[in-house]
Amino acid sequence: MTITVPFRDRLSLDQRRAEFDRIRTHLSERVPIVVETRGTDTPRVDREKFLVPLDLTVAQFSFVIRKRMQLGASRAIFLLVDDVLPPGTTVVHELYDRHASEDGFLYVVCTTENTFG
Repeated sequence: MTITVPFRDRLSLDQRRAEFDRIRTHLSERVPIVVETRGTDTPRVDREKFLVPLDLTVAQFSFVIRKRMQLGASRAIFLLVDDVLPPGTTVVHELYDRHASEDGFLYVVCTTENTFG
């Protein structure tokens, strides 16, 4: 089992802000999202930072994350923002406008659950 240190713990606030500034100067039409996994049985995503189009919905982003985790059909995926499950129809930029961290990133926690008991 690989234990990864969360993005916020690995880099200082100033380092994260500098990373955000570097990204936003080139890709201002995208939302910078950091995905963290929760739970010992939740597979890790193959990367933690994503640049997501402003008009992508939470359901579409969930599909992207699911593919990158290579989950089987028997597992359900849940994306939480500030420990709340946003509706799948919510557009990512709306979440970003409401829940972006002071460093400029939107932090999303991913967890999975076995759907067949």
